[in-house]
Amino acid sequence: MRTFLINTLAVAIVAAALPAQAQDYPSRIIRVIVPFPPGGVLDGITRAVTERLRPILGQSVILENKGGAGGTIGLETCLKSPPDGYTFCAVTVEQVTSRAWLEPDQWEKYKDLQPVTQLVQSKGVVYARADLPANNLDDLARLAANQPGKLNYASFGWGSAPHLFFEWLNTEKKIDIYHVPMKSAVDIMNETTAGRMDLSYVTTGFARPHIEAGKIKALAVLGAKRSPLLPNAPSLGELGLDFPYEGGWFALMAPPGIEATVLKKFHDSIKVVLGSEDYRQKFLEPQAYESIGNSTSEFASVLMRDREIAHALVRMANAKPRRDGEKP
Repeated sequence: MRTFLINTLAVAIVAAALPAQAQDYPSRIIRVIVPFPPGGVLDGITRAVTERLRPILGQSVILENKGGAGGTIGLETCLKSPPDGYTFCAVTVEQVTSRAWLEPDQWEKYKDLQPVTQLVQSKGVVYARADLPANNLDDLARLAANQPGKLNYASFGWGSAPHLFFEWLNTEKKIDIYHVPMKSAVDIMNETTAGRMDLSYVTTGFARPHIEAGKIKALAVLGAKRSPLLPNAPSLGELGLDFPYEGGWFALMAPPGIEATVLKKFHDSIKVVLGSEDYRQKFLEPQAYESIGNSTSEFASVLMRDREIAHALVRMANAKPRRDGEKP
């Protein structure tokens, strides 16, 4: 009987403590792990949100850039962090969709991350160095056919959206543009504007200033319609290319097991930022992003759907799974 009372009391104490934990949350700094170096697309998107959270949460939210292994190191760190609401991580669509099919060993290291919410989405643009003698994808296909294996494209690594797109294009057009994996969108852009890389693909907002400055040229935008930010660039739909992907989305995830009320408080604060006029005017519109801010369950459904789309894309691109230590 005495043991029963002690156990009952312990359960009651824990149950009473949980709401208090949520009520006091956050009581210290929150970190968001960005699994890439500073200055890239995901870093900029995440930073624009976290820097607006302090007035809402009453605590600072800091970014920790932890790159390496295509983002796996940072995401694995996030997965292994205490599920107390003080560590989250930012992800790209590729890391939580196509990585499952292309790099199963890497995916295994962080696959149990818990969805929080999608932040924003954006169309992608295929771009080339300014002096490449091609102004659209038809020109590119002819150029590549006449110079097999001579042209290159840069990506953020095996399984990233640029990698899948150009491998799909190689298959679709029966050409041979070779792959150069790099660390970040910033590195790729620097190499392309310097003329050392031929091609890549990135979000429209990130590429637009460089296109307008004449440092690179837009060959096409993803999706069925043109982008109002790049009205002179044809869409893949116009070119008769049925690529099953219109651009990237970016999201937040968390270690599994966070108390639901804590997760909801963090999620709802993110949603306030995503819907604010300041965020829309200063970040969304200039960068050509659309905010999302869906619920955790809605995000989980999106993940299931997009993983199946990614599986189809991997098959279309004729890309084969890769194991740890194996070269692409």
